[in-house]
Amino acid sequence: MILHTDSSGVDVGAVLMQKLDKTPRAIAYHWHKLNDAEKRFSAHEQELMSFVEAARIRRHYLLVSYKTRADTAMSLRQARQKS
Repeated sequence: MILHTDSSGVDVGAVLMQKLDKTPRAIAYHWHKLNDAEKRFSAHEQELMSFVEAARIRRHYLLVSYKTRADTAMSLRQARQKS
């Protein structure tokens, strides 16, 4: 499983992918429009929020094993430290 997250300053989202025949295929999507308070978060905090939300909602898929992908390596390091 691969959890790919992204944020745009307006919304955050994630795509959960599974490799089939060595090609990643999307199996689940998550999207969340940011409220006014969340829009004031730094880009780094928004990236982390997208990971935490997606992992919480799609945790039943992630119980096996997974890899994460984000725009910033710092986001991934902090996400791993919090879990």
